[in-house]
Amino acid sequence: MVGDNKYLILRRLVEAAGGEPLAGDLETDLLEKYLRAIGGTPVPGDDFNVLLRKVVIIKGGTPTPGDTEWNLLVKWLQTLDECRKCGDMIIDLWRRILAESAEPSEPTGPPPDAPFLSWVGPQTFFVSPTLAGGFLEIQHGPAAEGPFTDFLDGIATPGADYLLDFTGEGEPGGLWYRGRVSIDQSNWSEWGSPAWDDNS
Repeated sequence: MVGDNKYLILRRLVEAAGGEPLAGDLETDLLEKYLRAIGGTPVPGDDFNVLLRKVVIIKGGTPTPGDTEWNLLVKWLQTLDECRKCGDMIIDLWRRILAESAEPSEPTGPPPDAPFLSWVGPQTFFVSPTLAGGFLEIQHGPAAEGPFTDFLDGIATPGADYLLDFTGEGEPGGLWYRGRVSIDQSNWSEWGSPAWDDNS
């Protein structure tokens, strides 16, 4: 594994997750295949960093707006109970992720405690594949403590992106968001942590 470049590491990750890399695949294609193999759903237009964010979310990490590839890899390593080492470069982080992730004993699905709603980018959030699916309700408010106002509800599709659509009640541009889901509109989950800030 020492000496593997990022392209070869991505191919090996795809293979270890049960995906099928093809000749001619670019790095973004490989990361997209890896995301699919672990239960995620890429959408057209996802670039490498967005795909990497989704991988980290499924693994149980919590990306924040502005995270670079290096930051995201560190958070991925943390989900594997590993920490970065002093002087680690991006390729070093990729090699360590491969060393930890390609073990046969690694679970193939997302961990049960992965966050069900997480930011992908400004005004876009991702529903974790761990979610059973059903109805989705998002609230927004001016601060982490609320008060929160209903502003979006609809059908939740696991592994899907949602673009925030300010069409419900309340002032557009609320800074903090939280969400919950229900299969039958009766047994709602607990509200997710009100920690999503779109910096608007």
